[in-house]
Amino acid sequence: ISRYTHMSDPMLLATVEITVVALLSTLFSFVLEKPVIPTETSVWLAVLVTSLLATTFAFIVQNIAQKHTSPTHTALIFLGEPVFAQAFAYIMLGELLTPRQLVGCALILAGMVAAEFKPSLKSKRSGTTASEKAR
Repeated sequence: ISRYTHMSDPMLLATVEITVVALLSTLFSFVLEKPVIPTETSVWLAVLVTSLLATTFAFIVQNIAQKHTSPTHTALIFLGEPVFAQAFAYIMLGELLTPRQLVGCALILAGMVAAEFKPSLKSKRSGTTASEKAR
């Protein structure tokens, strides 16, 4: 994706991504499941909010941000997504983690830190900074 975000319009890329997924999801839903069309307004409102904010807006922001960062930083951000989702679930819903899940979060965060600091340690040894290498 980093290749396309640097040479494409982020809005166009997000539109293509979302359209392809929507079409394929619709096609497979009719093939693999019995379609259920909700009648409640609250369900359609939830679908609208989820599709516009949680999907479209998020993809556009993601594509714009990816234009200004490296694929490695993007991967690290994606790697941290489950940890931050759990943090918000705890804050907003009071959900608690099992000890095994806490260890998983700690390993994810440790991996993120290690991946971030390892290149800068190599750069210090060679006399250049990571930001100089990125240029």
